[in-house]
Amino acid sequence: MQNLKMFQKVRYCQDIVQNGIRCDCKLIISKDYFEKSINDLLNNSQYLEYSFPIIHISTHGTKYGIGSTLFEKSENNYNKEELISWSDLSKILLPINQRFNNKLIVCLSCCHGAESIPYLMSNTSCYSIITKQQNSNNKWQTYINIYKCFYNLLSMGCNDLDSIIHVMNYLFRKYGFIYYDQNLWNSKKH
Repeated sequence: MQNLKMFQKVRYCQDIVQNGIRCDCKLIISKDYFEKSINDLLNNSQYLEYSFPIIHISTHGTKYGIGSTLFEKSENNYNKEELISWSDLSKILLPINQRFNNKLIVCLSCCHGAESIPYLMSNTSCYSIITKQQNSNNKWQTYINIYKCFYNLLSMGCNDLDSIIHVMNYLFRKYGFIYYDQNLWNSKKH
């Protein structure tokens, strides 16, 4: 079953490429490998050409952060070695966001993705975050289909992210995707 899920994720990346979006897909198996992959992106100048620098993270999530391993049912009993806390994620993504002049878009396909917003918006000043509003028991395939809609709209030349999120929310209203950018974040600060 695990091999089938990995195949589906690889197939998803192939679908994106076929839609005309240049991308590099990596299967991340540990916190160290995630950090190494981000550093590889920093050192590869071909990515500087992208008009929409997007990091799409599809993984398990808790209110504390993300990780590549399944978490115990108790939120207090997660694997601390493999957990990438929201604070750690913001530190890991900061250099790549700076490299792209604060235009990085972070897409999160994980439970508790909205918990990342204060960390990523405050600590990295990334351009925007796309995630779902609330935790849900929806299948991973559901989120693949929702993000396919997002990437299809990008590949058709739509560059207004607010409009794209509006379309995603209209089509998938019960899944509650949200889009946060720096303007929205700054207007809601206290």
